[in-house]
Amino acid sequence: MEIQREFFWIAVILWPGTVMGLLLSLALVFRREGNRLVNGLMALFLLGMAGRSAVFLWTRSGLETLPLLPDLFLALNWGYGPLFYFFVRAYIERHFSFARTHLWHLLPIPVAMAVRWYFWSTGTRLRVIEMLEEHTLPPLEFQIVGSLMLLTFVSYLFLGFRRIVLYNRHIREMASFTDTLHLRWLSFLAGVMLLPIVSAVASLLATGSPRIAPYVAGAISVMIGIIGLAAWIKPAILNGIPPRLMLEQAEDLEPPRYSSSSLSPEQKERYLTQITAHMETRRPWLNQEFTLSDLSEQLDINAKYLSQVINERLEQNFMEFVNGYRIRYAQELLLHPAYQHYTVQAIGHEVGFRSRSAFYDAFREATGRTPAAWRGQAQSATLS
Repeated sequence: MEIQREFFWIAVILWPGTVMGLLLSLALVFRREGNRLVNGLMALFLLGMAGRSAVFLWTRSGLETLPLLPDLFLALNWGYGPLFYFFVRAYIERHFSFARTHLWHLLPIPVAMAVRWYFWSTGTRLRVIEMLEEHTLPPLEFQIVGSLMLLTFVSYLFLGFRRIVLYNRHIREMASFTDTLHLRWLSFLAGVMLLPIVSAVASLLATGSPRIAPYVAGAISVMIGIIGLAAWIKPAILNGIPPRLMLEQAEDLEPPRYSSSSLSPEQKERYLTQITAHMETRRPWLNQEFTLSDLSEQLDINAKYLSQVINERLEQNFMEFVNGYRIRYAQELLLHPAYQHYTVQAIGHEVGFRSRSAFYDAFREATGRTPAAWRGQAQSATLS
């Protein structure tokens, strides 16, 4: 009776996630918009997770299944970490494509299948199932394999998240605008993928039993549901990073190094004078998609030299440097009589910000107040 009740609530949680995973993976495969490689990797991930849930439900229902089929999907667990890592790279790198060297990342899958076959042929698998049903720890070799799989998965999550962080920093060095929607989606996805691990640890601590598979399966179903819901609410996240913001080379993620630069102090001072004069007279920062590359073309100065001068002489990244001009101009417009009928958002667009949130965040960071609060306080001080 206890097993039947357990299977009932597992089925209630798993069936919606399984169906959603299968449907969403099919939709991504046939989707024509966005990055096809990104959509394909996400479809492969969702299909594997949905298949794993379906096999789990099938075996727990007491129906006969093909030998080694559950073990096959468990062996695929070794591939989900690399899939996420490749997904992040395809999402942010313009020219990313699969090479033969990438196949090494998937080598643990056939190795795991061989280990699973060994467990099955020697009867270890049946012994493990019996031990888990009795709430006792499985054999040491089984624990080692599981621990290595968990470590591999977390390592790839870390590598993917690290690239997200480095990419965010890179954008601030190269552009005056960013794409918070897609960056937040990538970070959110990395967090969501931790759900099965969190559920496994929580169930182990709460019950004291190594029989954590039902909780992990439930977490996977919830994870699929969250991804599907996010894609339904914000379908633009499936299109990937706008091409203008994508990395040209993977090496661009590395922090800029100026130790080998040939710029002399005199050249840095001359470049700084050119930069500030151009920014104040030409106002190129009014362009909402202004980049370091644009400034380089306008001044006919190497972009790396410009970045070095802004970083070393002004102690700012490119985005902070450009936003400083925009904020100062916004402060003028907020108090100018001709702009009193302008909304705060309209003034933000007028000075070069692409969105209300970007304007508010930059203004608050520079002044400690929102644009509306700063305008009200400044007007009150003028009247008094």
